[in-house]
Amino acid sequence: MSKLSWVSAMMFGAAVGSAITMVVDPVDDKRRKKLHKNVGVMAKTVTGVLDAVMDMKR
Repeated sequence: MSKLSWVSAMMFGAAVGSAITMVVDPVDDKRRKKLHKNVGVMAKTVTGVLDAVMDMKR
């Protein structure tokens, strides 16, 4: 298994785990808004890291 596929599998697992946790443990509106903001920041960071990894592979 290459490092890129391992990283992709870890990101996918984290996303699926987060989704399951949110379904099982619902949150109030204030926490949901804060979580939504943090997820947006995290998504931008992860996207930046994945872009950097893809550029290093080229």
